[in-house]
Amino acid sequence: MNRIIEPITFGYVCWNWSSAYQINMRRRMYEAARKDDGTTLTADSAEGLLNAIRQDYVQRPVPRDVAP
Repeated sequence: MNRIIEPITFGYVCWNWSSAYQINMRRRMYEAARKDDGTTLTADSAEGLLNAIRQDYVQRPVPRDVAP
């Protein structure tokens, strides 16, 4: 069975995580700010940001009912 792996793009990260994080790209750096307390994660690639978000979310899940 062949498995298709899609590249991690900025759009992919936004689509999957924007309910919990405010996601931006500024000056070629990717940023994700938690919607509950504003803690900001940064990375130099979309894939790096995705990994940072996943690690952060495992340690402290963001409530999805927090207003943006």
